[in-house]
Amino acid sequence: MTATRTETDSFGPLEVPTDKYWGAQTQRSILNFHIGWERQPVAIVLGNNELWVPPYENYFGSRNGMLWLKWQETNGAEGIEPPKWAQDLMADVEAFQQQSPGSAEAGQIGARMAATMAEQLMFIGTVSAPNPICLLYTSPSPRDRG
Repeated sequence: MTATRTETDSFGPLEVPTDKYWGAQTQRSILNFHIGWERQPVAIVLGNNELWVPPYENYFGSRNGMLWLKWQETNGAEGIEPPKWAQDLMADVEAFQQQSPGSAEAGQIGARMAATMAEQLMFIGTVSAPNPICLLYTSPSPRDRG
């Protein structure tokens, strides 16, 4: 039997496993909606490295590291040379894509890739968010027009 604690939301109290860092709303979702436990298939990573190499996103995403990508595409003639960890990550994803899924080598490389991403935290908070837009209404309000 798993140890639980009581959490409460607008529907009332609910038991949540003590080893989980979520509250009643998430626990209700887990109980009522059978989604979210799927893992990204390794074939996605093997066939698409967008998250692992500059600009770390597809064409429609936040696209960090554009000058690193330029450096990579031009063999260093243009752009900015990526830091060593980024170059190592590019080499790792290339090596990972050449391994047999489930092999010891793929596991070692994959763990190294995940550790690099976690240690570097390229995406945190609003770093990649667009600048906020502030609109000021400068025309006279209807009551000021007379």
